[in-house]
Amino acid sequence: ITDTAIGTILDNDTAPTITIGDASNNEGSPISFPVTLSNPSSQDITITFNLTNGTAGNADYTTTPVTITILAGQTTGTVVVPTTPDDIDEPNETFTVGVGTTSGGPVGTTTDTATGTIVDIDPTPIVTITGATVTEGSPVVFTATLSIASSLPTTINVVTNPGTASNSDFTPINAAPVTTITIPAGALSTTVSVPTVNDTTIE
Repeated sequence: ITDTAIGTILDNDTAPTITIGDASNNEGSPISFPVTLSNPSSQDITITFNLTNGTAGNADYTTTPVTITILAGQTTGTVVVPTTPDDIDEPNETFTVGVGTTSGGPVGTTTDTATGTIVDIDPTPIVTITGATVTEGSPVVFTATLSIASSLPTTINVVTNPGTASNSDFTPINAAPVTTITIPAGALSTTVSVPTVNDTTIE
């Protein structure tokens, strides 16, 4: 007798679904997102992840899609996204990582996404103000300068105080109502002008 028969084992396991965890790191350092399959596959699974801007923009991180392969029998992988250092004080910024396409072994339907947080490491700006020497009757133009640029407008309350000059020698800026000057986002300085009085007194 030479007859043979084939026995077929029907797989009753579901195709793995993909999850990706949130992650964060300092600007300039890569952010590593943990990727997990719900159960192992007998085939390699290649996954391409797409990156979507949130409060972070193209200049803050590498927005190119990232492709990883989870080998047969394994259930974990890592998506690594480089971030870009800068010299601007700003809030922490975020972007989103989500599954784009897959190939190789089958996967279940997945819509999981993760949030990447870029932690700002730049110091809070320090304001300095410098004046000028002018002939009486000409305005004194003071320059307010930030030690580092900010991603947000910087508003500064301004007030003048008499020194050897009295309030009759210049136009005072009083604390009330408050006078403000604003350094625009990304800029380092702005000016405020204080008029002076041209008199006939030798002083």
